[in-house]
Amino acid sequence: MNEQEKKLIRRMDKLSLLKRVLFRSSLRNIGLHYKQVPILEYLIRNGGCTQTELADALGVTPASVATSTKRMQNAGLLTKTVNSENMRCNRLEITETGEELCRLGRRKFDELHERMLEGFTGEEIDVLTSFFNRMISNISCGHESMRIHDLIAMENELEKELISDDKKALEIHKGV
Repeated sequence: MNEQEKKLIRRMDKLSLLKRVLFRSSLRNIGLHYKQVPILEYLIRNGGCTQTELADALGVTPASVATSTKRMQNAGLLTKTVNSENMRCNRLEITETGEELCRLGRRKFDELHERMLEGFTGEEIDVLTSFFNRMISNISCGHESMRIHDLIAMENELEKELISDDKKALEIHKGV
């Protein structure tokens, strides 16, 4: 890889990191975690669902959904009701507070994207989109049909590994 390519990769990495940090920070300021927004948006779009349906739709484990929804229920963002015909089946529904915060979170996300693309013409956005499509195609290696949910699930697993590695590194550092 030449220096020009390395510079491009560093800029893409910085953009990705900056976008994540700014988005997470803006959500934290309104009392949301970035992973709660897709859950709330799904509940709005579908008028509620079961935990299993939500896990399938988001490409995460049912245990992950159970943990997240418990926190969200405690925060007043959603309600969980037990199905009277199947006591093991919980129905999730968004509350007014959840809807309000979700809309606010989506607005923050949209504002960040608008700010990021400020000054670009429609033609420039089309060119940039084609470049990103080519890069996605280049690294997909036969995984072109992979759903975004599969990628999110992979990202979640990688994030768990990174957190675990960070904890190990901190323990080693403290022991030195």
